[in-house]
Amino acid sequence: MLTPKLSKLRADKSGPINTALFNFLENLLVFRTMKELSVPAESGVVFRITRQKGETGICLLLHVDEQLFPIVEKDVPRPDYLALYLHGDGCLCTIIEMKSTAGKNLKHGLDQIKTFADRLQKEFREHLPRGFRLHVQGILLCPFNADVPRILIEKMAAGGLTILPAQYDHRAELFPYISKKNDLKKHDPKKERYKHEARSPDTPSPVEKMMSQDTLRRRVPDELTKKRPGDGAGQGLHINFALSDTEYAVLMTEGKRCVFVVCENSDTYLRKLQADIEAQGLEGKFAVLPMSEAGASR
Repeated sequence: MLTPKLSKLRADKSGPINTALFNFLENLLVFRTMKELSVPAESGVVFRITRQKGETGICLLLHVDEQLFPIVEKDVPRPDYLALYLHGDGCLCTIIEMKSTAGKNLKHGLDQIKTFADRLQKEFREHLPRGFRLHVQGILLCPFNADVPRILIEKMAAGGLTILPAQYDHRAELFPYISKKNDLKKHDPKKERYKHEARSPDTPSPVEKMMSQDTLRRRVPDELTKKRPGDGAGQGLHINFALSDTEYAVLMTEGKRCVFVVCENSDTYLRKLQADIEAQGLEGKFAVLPMSEAGASR
């Protein structure tokens, strides 16, 4: 059907991005979505995101601070990671910066989070439907003995950006803090503490697996791609995922929603993705359509 085989076109998650083909959000999703919700130790701290069985929503972890091929300009402050949590009420973007004990480093970490938060707000306004109801927040992950700049954190919270100082000396479990809005106004920031809890991981959902492992480094030259205005990066999202060597899915923005379009020989993947979107409570944000219906609607 298509050459080369789609499975050989999967994106290199630590390789160079493609600004000639994809916009900022597309590059993040195509080239920086991690295969696991766990990271190696840095600055003496480490974390993972464990969604347990029965907890709904789609959770993705993106590596922002790729040293060789950064997603932002090299002279612009950038954080370590971005946790993306899609649920029925909205889209939570939690920017995670990992720091050591030095006070100067911690203040710089807040600047890294703020700069990236501003960029995300801009990109979401330009490329995603307003129905996603974006909320951006931050987590400053550091050891227990770190000198947390709490006064600066309070000022940033008053300005609309909540950054939770999470202090822990082992592997922090961050799902409880990336799956809800953290509101320091309801607490005393001087007493706010990360509370560790052991969690048992559930298996990734079909949509999570597809978005984290099966993105293609270029678009399939089908009717949807041919109808795009221009050849390079444009408005909205248009990302392909390999389902097999010859079958694929497309994530694209369409009006007030996003759509997964499935091109396959049967309806196996279509039914699987439809069931997953429904199980995660995301029917209001994503439609799942066969290629025949999507092509006719454009």
